[in-house]
Amino acid sequence: EDIPLIEGIIDSKPALFAQTEAMFSKADEFVDNSIDDYIPKKWMVVLCAVVSLITGCLVAISMFVNYIPSTISTIMKFRSGVIPSLRDPNFIKYRKTLES
Repeated sequence: EDIPLIEGIIDSKPALFAQTEAMFSKADEFVDNSIDDYIPKKWMVVLCAVVSLITGCLVAISMFVNYIPSTISTIMKFRSGVIPSLRDPNFIKYRKTLES
């Protein structure tokens, strides 16, 4: 006899259960909407990729333009004897530290 009364109470959903359900449904909607705000749009990703590629290419070109002539100049100085190498009595000192 008590079972129909309990089922009636559960089916009628007390006010606390209804409020809790409403609160969780609003929270789910808020989370769904806020997640969309954090995911970047396609144009944002493409813009970042293009800017980084252009910057990377410019840095690579500037390094190429600076290091190649410097390396060639150093090699030419070694070959012509301006920078002493193996025959220099201080070669062991040079080998340990390039700045000396």
